Amino acid sequence: MKRILLAITTLCCLWAADAAAQEGQNASATASQTVRLNLAPVIAFRFSSTNAATGNQVNMDFNTVNQLSNGIQSSEQELSIISNKTFKVSVQTDAPSFSYSGNGNASMPVDNTLFVAVKNNATGGNVVSSFNNTYHSLSSASQDLLLDGQQGADQKIVLAYMAKPGMNYPAGSYSVGVIYTATQP
Repeated sequence: MKRILLAITTLCCLWAADAAAQEGQNASATASQTVRLNLAPVIAFRFSSTNAATGNQVNMDFNTVNQLSNGIQSSEQELSIISNKTFKVSVQTDAPSFSYSGNGNASMPVDNTLFVAVKNNATGGNVVSSFNNTYHSLSSASQDLLLDGQQGADQKIVLAYMAKPGMNYPAGSYSVGVIYTATQP
């Protein structure tokens, strides 16, 4: 039993001596891994100038003959885009005519009544020339508004509407949805 104990003690001492010798020689070991990040294409956008009282609704009030005949402009609307790829923005209305709320029936077309213009572009992209600081008629057909927007956080375009209903429609409330679509080509 003493021999086994002596043999175990000798082995432990040799092992400790070997470990101490390696420490003196600056022993080292390495291990490595590859970390892969798989990023999906992501895009989000919203109106950043939303009014707490009206939400995403833009109200344009016509009170004079001059306003009905010559049209009025809305306040500016800021659209904020976040994308990790280049993107484009298109615009269209959700119907070819405004819905009407008032006495009787009325059908006011969107085309040549409601217009939009890009007043400021901070996306790094190119505003389609017909919308660049010029009011262009909206319709229910999709139209490119901005091309080659650059990837990044909080890219912005500032828009404004103009409406020119004329004198041929009865008093009441007319509304139509305007749909902006951001896509990554």
